[in-house]
Amino acid sequence: MKKLKKLSKKDLKTIKGGGDFCKPGAGDICGQYGLECGMWFSYTGGQYIESHMACM
Repeated sequence: MKKLKKLSKKDLKTIKGGGDFCKPGAGDICGQYGLECGMWFSYTGGQYIESHMACM
């Protein structure tokens, strides 16, 4: 966790929803924060809700 980069308020304000989701492989933006791009799945009460690519 020591390698994680803190996001500034400016960074947080410029996030563009799905346009800023990560993509695995070349050009993966997660590495600069000490993370890797992966698939995120959301479940509520055992029922699938959504999924998307995210830095983890």
